[in-house]
Amino acid sequence: MDYYKSSTFNTCDHQPLPLMDGPPIRLMVGSDAEPVDHHTPVPVPIHWKEEVKAGLGQDVRLGVLEPIPVGEPVTWCHRIVETVLDAWNGYHSVPIPEEDRHLTTIITPWGRYRYKTSPQGYIASGDAYTRRYDEIVADIPNKTKCVDNVLLWANSIEESFFQPAQWLDNCGRHGITLNPEKFIFGQDVVEFAGFEITSNIIRPCMKYVRAILDFPTPRNITDV
Repeated sequence: MDYYKSSTFNTCDHQPLPLMDGPPIRLMVGSDAEPVDHHTPVPVPIHWKEEVKAGLGQDVRLGVLEPIPVGEPVTWCHRIVETVLDAWNGYHSVPIPEEDRHLTTIITPWGRYRYKTSPQGYIASGDAYTRRYDEIVADIPNKTKCVDNVLLWANSIEESFFQPAQWLDNCGRHGITLNPEKFIFGQDVVEFAGFEITSNIIRPCMKYVRAILDFPTPRNITDV
């Protein structure tokens, strides 16, 4: 964890997020599309204001957003939508070419911003990230991958040490930042994609089974 905290596990929000290797994601807009330009932001609920403003500042520091320079014409401009997200799930590590960034302009109570990297919520962001991730790790054996969740397996402690080291080295060199809080190392039983994986069986996670078993019996039509 210490060895990779300045590279693959670097979740510092005061420096630019590393960009994933691969071509930038182009934003495909039809030539007949009519630009939408909003000039007033949607008010942010007062109990969210501080958190939303801080989130915008963090995204600027990470290189995800950039403020629109004063006096620069705006062609497309969307109203901000507040969303709860995992900041390190990777979509923001796919760059957008400079000529397409104006399409992602948003207006907020604190001014206009535009994305420099793939936006959360854009329909192609997940595919773009997953495709690049798959290509970067294609040659690493003994893995199962579900979007940005990965399970590695080996038959010995020695293999279980060097295998994730290879994975972390590869990700760090190619601009993939991983969440250290979700890193599980050298376990006989792990949770992956809703299942518990053991050395000899795969079974549903007990927390989901228990949630079903303990679900309260409906007492009326509304409960049903």
